Amino acid sequence: ESLGRPRHRWTLIGTAGVWFFFDVAFYGTVIFSPMIQTAVFGEEASLTSLCLRAGAMSFLGILGTVVGLCVLPRVGPKALATNGLWVAAALFAAFAVVY
Repeated sequence: ESLGRPRHRWTLIGTAGVWFFFDVAFYGTVIFSPMIQTAVFGEEASLTSLCLRAGAMSFLGILGTVVGLCVLPRVGPKALATNGLWVAAALFAAFAVVY
């Protein structure tokens, strides 16, 4: 019955859309991490250095989550998600231009 209301339907579509874009960005980066790192650091990078860099990227993701949780009470969930996605979009666009 709640999905019959247009307001709830648009909220659900908006939420699902945001999660879709987040999943594409996150999992796309994770899946193609070896190719991205090879393009950035070169073919001669050792497996150990690639693993360390991948671990560092995972650590940065965890750090970003912790910072987001600390900022959440002051900013609010909608503003945090919106601004976070804008920043992520800008960073991905910058990477695409440089690449």
